[in-house]
Amino acid sequence: MSTYKTKNPLGSAAVKDLYDNAENVDKFVNDRTKEELEDRLGVLRKTWHGMEMIFSRFIDYITGRGEQAVAAIGWQELGNWAVGLAVDNRQQIVYYNGSWYKYLGELEHVIAGDSPENDGGVWSAANPTGKWSNIGDAALRSNLGSGEEGVGDALLAVKQPYTGA
Repeated sequence: MSTYKTKNPLGSAAVKDLYDNAENVDKFVNDRTKEELEDRLGVLRKTWHGMEMIFSRFIDYITGRGEQAVAAIGWQELGNWAVGLAVDNRQQIVYYNGSWYKYLGELEHVIAGDSPENDGGVWSAANPTGKWSNIGDAALRSNLGSGEEGVGDALLAVKQPYTGA
């Protein structure tokens, strides 16, 4: 990139080096097309635009990861209970006999029993070593606490007293 490319050491006061330095600084700061340019010593360096692009790509990456994380919040329904079904995430739940169950044991777990009771047991105060937790009303509690249209307090009906009821 430099015009003279003397490769004199740093601190050189030679006019050709000063010219190259001024030219390089101008291009490093103001070039809006190249992400890298050679300095007067022949070393490839990021331009200001190149650093902005790295930052922009990093922000896009972090934003994407954040969106993925937010999308993963909540329960991931694996479906009906089945021997051989693999649970490998704490957010995954399995439906059995009218209720949803979350696995509390070590992951990855492959369901081997025909019910939560026969696959590690159901956690309770009486069975604190149970590997499955019936999360039954967790979805309802989540919906009741929501501010989203059609849920939250909209799920509750208030019966107003009236004469002749």
